[in-house]
Amino acid sequence: DYVYPHMADVTLPSKISITEIKRKINAENDNDMPKFSSLVRGVPDFMKKTDTITAAQKGTIYHTIMEHINFKEKIEPEKLIDGLVDKGILSLEEKNAVSIDKISEFTLSDLFSRIKSASRIYKEVPFVMSIKASRLKEYENAAGNLVVHGIIDLYFEEENELVIVDYKTDRIIKNTEELRNKYKIQLELYKEALEKNTGKRVKECLIYSIDRGETINV
Repeated sequence: DYVYPHMADVTLPSKISITEIKRKINAENDNDMPKFSSLVRGVPDFMKKTDTITAAQKGTIYHTIMEHINFKEKIEPEKLIDGLVDKGILSLEEKNAVSIDKISEFTLSDLFSRIKSASRIYKEVPFVMSIKASRLKEYENAAGNLVVHGIIDLYFEEENELVIVDYKTDRIIKNTEELRNKYKIQLELYKEALEKNTGKRVKECLIYSIDRGETINV
């Protein structure tokens, strides 16, 4: 009849990504029920073979474009994207899947101006940190820690404080508050990791919605 008192720690993973943490928390909020729009002969939509670029792939393309923006130079979005095609970073199909106007809209935003004026800009920054596993509902009875890893899209220095920017292309969410709530835990962990690693205060965590052309303070 003996019950091992630390069973929660036995099943604890050695490390976990920010994306997986976000997925787990969103699943908890949605009663852990994955939702598929339709089934054809038992195969969910995401497993169907298709030549069309998916929403997730399109998000990756936009992130690639954003990563290659040089904020200290004049940006011509069409030339920027054509240059990525010439270098083999993007294919013609990928180029045609995105809107140049969406990139232009970003270059005209107040956020772009703030980044351009920043004393330092950091892009695609990887991090690793340890957190208490009990912070996640799934491991609330665990005594151990989880090693969390992720990549911050961009952060910049403004008056010796830091501002985190995360690019999103989540077209499913139409409501700003819903978008903020969905990614709040992700940005909080970015903030925690950055403050631990740099010793500087993160004064803002921002989402830039590429589809909406909107900057959201989380």
